[in-house]
Amino acid sequence: MWNAATSLWAEPAVRNPPPPGRRDWALAAIVMSTVAFEVVLRRDLAWPPVAFCFGCGLAVAVLFRRTHPLMAVAFGFGTSAVLDVAAFVAGAGSVVLNSTAVVLVLAYSLFRWGAGRDAAIGLGIMAIGLVASVITDFTGAGDLFSGLAVLLFTVSLGVINRYRSTAR
Repeated sequence: MWNAATSLWAEPAVRNPPPPGRRDWALAAIVMSTVAFEVVLRRDLAWPPVAFCFGCGLAVAVLFRRTHPLMAVAFGFGTSAVLDVAAFVAGAGSVVLNSTAVVLVLAYSLFRWGAGRDAAIGLGIMAIGLVASVITDFTGAGDLFSGLAVLLFTVSLGVINRYRSTAR
């Protein structure tokens, strides 16, 4: 077990990750437009300006997900956790948008392009975000385990694609 942990920690980042391409810009545009629609159409949303700024930040994080994957994950999961806790303490409704599901792309990118040290740190940040979400808005064990399964599936896809391209 110790060898696996030290091996992960020593894993270097992928050299020369590709810069943002047309698909990245298209995904960022889709995130921006869905954030705008969601902020305008959702009546149960607390703090719409904050939610809009967070969504815009996620769209920008999509563009930097290959070159700075840990920063993108830290922004996506960390800010989501902070907003969840702040809304819970203030007694407000949900601040996090449904379009924040794009954080799964950020998690994939961390394990696909980032260094092993970054992946280990990012996994801790994702765990903190998950715990904050569960504490502030627990909807049942089924939702918890299915959300965890989707997150781990996304992470495993990043790992698989990383090692597949390395094997080539």
